[in-house]
Order: sequence, then C-alpha cells, then structure tokens
Amino acid sequence: MTGAAGAPEALVDVAISLPVRETFTYRDPRGIRPPLGAQVVVPFGTRMVTGFVVGHRDEAPGAVRDI
Repeated sequence: MTGAAGAPEALVDVAISLPVRETFTYRDPRGIRPPLGAQVVVPFGTRMVTGFVVGHRDEAPGAVRDI
C-alpha cells in the first residue's frame, strides 16, 4: 500500500499503556517509521493514550488510524 506521492505507508505496531494483551497498528502521517521503542501518542477509542512502537508493517491488517 502506498501513501502520498507513491511513497510506502509508515505503518507501526504500538503497544499501548493500558492493560490489554494485543498491539494495534497505526499509520504515521509524516511518512516515516518511528524507531522501535519510540514513545508515541495514539488515538484509542475517544481518548489519546501513550504507547510504544514495537514493530513495523508493510501492509495494513485492515483500517488503521493515524498517530
């Protein structure tokens, strides 16, 4: 999948700082992949939460939200 101007989308797996056992995939709208371990703020439900980048993806598993 590609983003603006044909550049690959920057998809990252994020572990959020809430008691859940799964990670969530988000897109960095800047088109860059934050390094593993980077702290990010992501939308989760109706609020914004802190999380950490734990992986990178080449394809989205479904609909994704922006960091």
